[in-house]
Amino acid sequence: MRFAIQHNSIRVKARVICAAAAICTASPFPAGAIRPIRPPAPEFPRGSAWINSTAFTMSRLRDRRVVLIAFINSYSLNSVRTLSHLNRWWNLYGMEGLMVIGIHSPDFDFDRDPLQATKAIQSAGIKFPVLIDNRKLAWNAYRNEGWPAYYLVDHEGRVVHDQLGEGRFAEFEEEILRALNAFNGYKPPENYRIPREAARDQCAEATPSLFLGGRRGKDVMKIEKRRLQAITKTRDGELAVMGRWVKDADALRYAGTQKGFTDMIRLIYQGAESAAVISHFGDKPARVFVKQDNLWLHGANANVDIQWDEEDRSFVLIDRPKLFFLTKNKQKDRMHELFLYPSDEGVAVSAFEFSDHCEINYEKPGQEKKTP
Repeated sequence: MRFAIQHNSIRVKARVICAAAAICTASPFPAGAIRPIRPPAPEFPRGSAWINSTAFTMSRLRDRRVVLIAFINSYSLNSVRTLSHLNRWWNLYGMEGLMVIGIHSPDFDFDRDPLQATKAIQSAGIKFPVLIDNRKLAWNAYRNEGWPAYYLVDHEGRVVHDQLGEGRFAEFEEEILRALNAFNGYKPPENYRIPREAARDQCAEATPSLFLGGRRGKDVMKIEKRRLQAITKTRDGELAVMGRWVKDADALRYAGTQKGFTDMIRLIYQGAESAAVISHFGDKPARVFVKQDNLWLHGANANVDIQWDEEDRSFVLIDRPKLFFLTKNKQKDRMHELFLYPSDEGVAVSAFEFSDHCEINYEKPGQEKKTP
């Protein structure tokens, strides 16, 4: 699972049981932990690779730091959108007693290569230590369920708060401040206000994540000639290919020779934003040309990774495995037809991800509400 919404049902149920009992004994678990873990918090797996740091141990950090464990993946849209919050907490509280440690668990075969993981982490601007959890030993020790996920460990080694999924960052920052205050009495400056989540308006539906390849891939139609058909919601998530594509374990890999713009992956989707996990391991970077609704992209609907050639044809440059942001659309409830045309043999597409642009926005004190 790449992402799951957090529910409070476990916490609520525990309170009901306690209220109904004649006598409530003290629980061994902190009240703020949704998925309680008996203290001390699990140790980091020995022999794992680390980025931005030498290896840490939880026992070494106990009584010295409050620790924020963050399960992330640089090829997950939900993880990528939350990295700015982790970086902000690291910058704000790293000198005040907070240690942020990312745990990068693989989702694809190439994701297990520490070199590729290092490039992805550094490209995302992450400065805090990151453990490469290739065997998902840390994942299993924390009984983790998806990306992103956060576990706050106090200075005594107890998981005092945890969260699965995006959002509720203001609440989590309050827990960080509470843990730091209990540890060393830290209080933020008087004029500091935690950024609050603005109301999320104008949300729309988005196509669920789509995976390609033999392991968990969606069925893909083989077409010889593109036909004009109405794009309706019943076709949401429809995938088709033209040309020679090979089904690898985690991707569809192009094995043909492109002449013009004939061989392609075509996708019907809905959402304000589309992205794709694409890789290429040739001697030089490859281009994947991108069209939406049979037109080249332009400044109004091209996302951050799009470039243009001398003939104004839109493309992404595949110089390493990455989650490439392709399109953005103002009309969130409209269905779109997305086309990817690989320029070189060996281009592999592993997944598509989509957003309704309903991610959290923040208000600064005294400012009017922002609209996503």
